[in-house]
Amino acid sequence: VAWLAQQDGATLPASQMLQEFEFFRVEPPIVRLQLPSLCAWNAVKGVAGSREKSLRAAHVEAHHMAVLLEVQSLRSSWPLGFHEMVDLALSVLGHPRSFNGGVRARIQWTLQAQALLAASLNSDQATRVHRADLSDCGGLPPISLGKLRDRAPPRSVGHGPRYQDLPRRGQYARAL
Repeated sequence: VAWLAQQDGATLPASQMLQEFEFFRVEPPIVRLQLPSLCAWNAVKGVAGSREKSLRAAHVEAHHMAVLLEVQSLRSSWPLGFHEMVDLALSVLGHPRSFNGGVRARIQWTLQAQALLAASLNSDQATRVHRADLSDCGGLPPISLGKLRDRAPPRSVGHGPRYQDLPRRGQYARAL
């Protein structure tokens, strides 16, 4: 499932892969229908230090969620409602430092390409899907922002003017 979820969805659809397994009478991979660690990660993703407990299992479940979103026959077995699953998928898309780029690409492709899913998205979800960029490296954590902010004093400190008059074009050559 992990390998399949990281492949390009346009060249290797999950439903077609599962049909191939069935045709050749090969036992298909087991797709987890419950996503408790991913839901736990989503619930505590904003709390510093608490998401690491469920992050490793959430990585695995993100692969399974990519296949669950794509295969239409598994949609009746979704553990959450439609909009909750899409919100969970958008949370995975929005955290590039936490999740594999291949999985994020597959989820984004599924949400954009499949007409049934795309037509059922509300306007906020559709906007978030189209704004998701796979080259995004994620936001800066608050501790990094604090370090950058405290690195130098504010520029408006002091009694002198912030912008000094620059010499005019002809005056610059005479000043040297």
